[in-house]
Amino acid sequence: APWACEEGLVPACASRGDVRSSGDARGRYGMARLRMVGDARLDLTEGVTAIGAAELWVDDSATMSLPAGQTSQFRLQARDSLRVSASATVTGDGKGYTSDKRHESCHAGGSYEGGFHGGGPAGKACGDYEWPVLVGAGGNQYASYSNGGTGGGSLLILCNHTHDSEVVIDGTVSVAGTAGGRSS
Repeated sequence: APWACEEGLVPACASRGDVRSSGDARGRYGMARLRMVGDARLDLTEGVTAIGAAELWVDDSATMSLPAGQTSQFRLQARDSLRVSASATVTGDGKGYTSDKRHESCHAGGSYEGGFHGGGPAGKACGDYEWPVLVGAGGNQYASYSNGGTGGGSLLILCNHTHDSEVVIDGTVSVAGTAGGRSS
C-alpha cells in the first residue's frame, strides 16, 4: 500500500508502492462494496484474476471459490475492510495445476516430491516457501491408471490502503491441493 511503502513499514513494494498493478485490467473487477450474506456462493470463472472493493465481506455461511485452472496468484483486495466471518469460506482448494503439470520453475522430480506424501523425507519446495506466489503443482501420475492430485490455488489478500484498514478472518481461507485417484 502506498502509505506502508512511503513510511518504510514493509520490506518490498511492488510497482513503487502504487496500488495499481502493471499491465492491463482484463480479469480484474472492482466495486464499491461486495457483501456476501446467507448461503451465497460466488464461483469465479477462468480469466478472473482479481476482485477489489472498498469493503469486501464474506459473511454468514457464504463461500467464494477461486477460478479453476489458475496459473498465477489471485488477488483479493479491499481498501477499508476485508472480512471472512466464522462460518464463511474463501477457497482455492484444487484450483492449481492438474495432474503432471507444474510451473516451469518447479522441479519435476517424480514420486515423493512434495511436502506430504506418506511419511518419507520432504522433496524440494516449488517456488519460495517464505513468499509463496505460485499455484500448487499437480501430483505425478502413477502408472496409467492413477492420476495425480490437483495443486492448490494461490491467493494474495490485501487490505492496507490506510492505517485504519482492517482484515478480520474468523472463517476458513484455504488453498489446499486435492488427492489423486484412479482413472477409468
